[in-house]
Amino acid sequence: MLFALGLPVAACATADDTENLAINHQAQVTNIISTPDKCNQGVAPGNCVQAPPATTASPRWRVDGVRATGEYAGATQMPYVLNTSSLGGYGTVFAQRVTNTSQVAPKRDVLFLYLDDLAVPVGAGGTPFGKFHIYVDYARFEGLDKYAGTEDRRFSVDLKLETLTEYRTSGSGSTLDWVAMPTEPGVLFRSGGCRVVPSGKSATCDGELQIPLPASVLKSPVGSTLDPGIGMLVSHVEVAGAMPELTSAQHAAATRDRKLWQTVVFGRPRGFPLKVMSWTLSRGENLLFDSVSNAEIGKFLAGNDVVALQEVWRRADALAIANAANVERAKTGKPAFKVYGPIDYEPGLSEVFLEAASWIDETQGGLFVLTPLDTANQGALVFGTDNCRGDDCFRAKGVQWVRLMLNHPDLANPNCREGGAQSCAKPPSGDDYVDIFNMSLQSENPAFCEDDTWQDLKPYVVEALDAIPDPWGEILGWIVDLVEVLVENDMHCDDKTSVQVRNAQLDKANAFIDKISSEAMDRPAIVLGNHNLDGRNIANGFYTEMLRKLEISEPLTPGLDIINQIPLDYAWDVDHGDLARERIDIAFGTGRCLGTEIGFNGGVADLTCTNDSQFDGVARSSFILVRPHATVSLATSIAAPRWVAMKNQTLSYSSPFPTNTGNTGAPPNRLSDHKPVVADITMVPWVSPPKYHPTWGHEAKLAITSVDATNYEDCSGCGNVDPYADLTKANFPAPSLVGKPTTECSEIHQPSWPANDCLSDWYFTQAQTPTVNGFTFQADVLDDDDSPNGNDSLSEYTKSTVTFNAGSGKGAFDLLLHSFSESASIQTVPIIDTEPIQRCDNSLAPALTLGLGMARVCHRLSILEIPPSP
Repeated sequence: MLFALGLPVAACATADDTENLAINHQAQVTNIISTPDKCNQGVAPGNCVQAPPATTASPRWRVDGVRATGEYAGATQMPYVLNTSSLGGYGTVFAQRVTNTSQVAPKRDVLFLYLDDLAVPVGAGGTPFGKFHIYVDYARFEGLDKYAGTEDRRFSVDLKLETLTEYRTSGSGSTLDWVAMPTEPGVLFRSGGCRVVPSGKSATCDGELQIPLPASVLKSPVGSTLDPGIGMLVSHVEVAGAMPELTSAQHAAATRDRKLWQTVVFGRPRGFPLKVMSWTLSRGENLLFDSVSNAEIGKFLAGNDVVALQEVWRRADALAIANAANVERAKTGKPAFKVYGPIDYEPGLSEVFLEAASWIDETQGGLFVLTPLDTANQGALVFGTDNCRGDDCFRAKGVQWVRLMLNHPDLANPNCREGGAQSCAKPPSGDDYVDIFNMSLQSENPAFCEDDTWQDLKPYVVEALDAIPDPWGEILGWIVDLVEVLVENDMHCDDKTSVQVRNAQLDKANAFIDKISSEAMDRPAIVLGNHNLDGRNIANGFYTEMLRKLEISEPLTPGLDIINQIPLDYAWDVDHGDLARERIDIAFGTGRCLGTEIGFNGGVADLTCTNDSQFDGVARSSFILVRPHATVSLATSIAAPRWVAMKNQTLSYSSPFPTNTGNTGAPPNRLSDHKPVVADITMVPWVSPPKYHPTWGHEAKLAITSVDATNYEDCSGCGNVDPYADLTKANFPAPSLVGKPTTECSEIHQPSWPANDCLSDWYFTQAQTPTVNGFTFQADVLDDDDSPNGNDSLSEYTKSTVTFNAGSGKGAFDLLLHSFSESASIQTVPIIDTEPIQRCDNSLAPALTLGLGMARVCHRLSILEIPPSP
């Protein structure tokens, strides 16, 4: 079962608290990409973008009018949109700063621009109007005057005729004009040609431009806090439109007003810093470590942004650890941890196991994620009774998935989204998320398989199974049979090895991760947990097989975990899937200082392990892995990622000794028999989300992406409901009700999309035009059809509302929560981009032990824009 514990939220830190930007809601708004005071952007929202340097010369940078495979991998991608009533079209401008290329003087920095599939109108005779202006402000708005100055340039290129003219300013202020000048050395241009679309009314064109950069643009202006960079505008000559998008009314002014231009920042990218910890605790399993205070554990892990825990075998311990951590976090103004997890067997199977094994009181898999961030979706994979061995079979080991919102849509400032006079950084988007996969694999030497423990217990388990009473036994007979088969096979102690089970689990885990990641193959995921194999020596076959099976390394080179599809021109990006390998102070042939298992003796003192509290362990079984959106060999066929993982400047990877006191002795001073692993990374978006156009047509899709119906019964003894939905949508202002039943998720009480196919039809679509306000979407998602009585509905539902204002066309998305006679509305989110927005209901709580709250239903809004016909 996956649930979220609703814990109190501490006060937010101030916006200049850069220690943990990703957990500071105010800082999330102001620090993504670049802060307003660092960027000094214009009035358009999301107007500041990064073009980090490619610092080594590379033959891939050629001005030939062709965007070759990998040439602009890693370049900043900026959407280009023509916004007119007669022509709607898209395109992309790729921008990359390159140092020390062969085309210009040594050590000269240049800006490479690729104009890719830019939409243009077609004139009489079918000739595309392929002329564009590229405006560049080398001085970055150095004064109060908003107009372009003598240092600024305009490069006029014709993508159809392949001509280039360079201009400088003449005059000043609102009378400013541009006059032709000789082309400066190092300026190069090549057209990639134009292609007329079938309608014959528009075309798409390509072109490539190289512009030398003065040395001054690579430094912050004197007396300024600005990041190094330039101002830039790409504008079509014939049609009102620009990048970033400007309205028709702004187009003429933009040719002179540089504060309407894009700001392209050069430097280390900004994104969402995350301090991530993975830690195996053995809570509720070992009497020695059960003497350790949950408060001390919570205090130790409190400073992280995402904490993945394994082997926490009691829910109460997870709650107590989080509460203790939140006491510490409140002292420094950090928002409180929420707790996601655990995962568990289906309720009937869990109940049979509890009847059969009197020595356990919970069958959940021990996996929890602690973080202040909200979820956009979540799900789980339980390996099951065919993929376990020994006493591990009594625990629901598997993979826990949480999709964490790095920049919550609720934090949007509407003033930033309207193109007003306010300087705002990139506004929150439904696209700002990271997938976390927390897993626990088969232990190497389960106690039941190592001695006579199982044979001594087996008769009692068989007796307990035989004693399960009717009618319960009749209702859950197939589950009892399943457990009896497992018992007869002696918990797979003899017919399977731990290595075989672990490999099968890795295959299932990868298929689960792959299915989720394939929904948006544009960013890396973080895979962590206790894999119960030794990864100290990276030549270890078990370790390399893990990398191969999780698609972190190539099938033919399983020990090579280079994950970056971007040509390695950067010093700051994550190169290795195994984040431990970002360190340079470790001998990976021996794995010295990499051990995480410290057992009962507390590990091995080693003064050379300076990043690991001067202690080593006998094996490395815990990992933090970055799984790429595609392996390097697939980079030629799959587009470059829209997000990358970046190393923070502080700590790339460490494994601190688990103590709050500095005393390395026995418990309770030592908090676990495992050292945690910690990594500092930053999730960096390369692409600004496509902007929403209020005057265009839209195809809206509202879907249920996850449901948690665990512990809901519709009649005594009937067992958990098998959820399906009664969906209803209603257009407004003219009501037009439409109903739709969905597929039942049989024996899946926590389905999530895309992890579970049964949710594939849990959606409605609706065509929208600017003259239609919107529609509501109601989902009664806790029905069941195991009885013909017709009373299976629990009468609880969630409702999404999508509003398209008839006058302005501006959109909004809201999620209404309803429980019996009570309802509540989450803050309405304005729609400004077309990335999906995901919202979850965390308020409807079942009657569970400890009163834990569930993340029960998640809704997702997707919008497909339909540009005006040419």
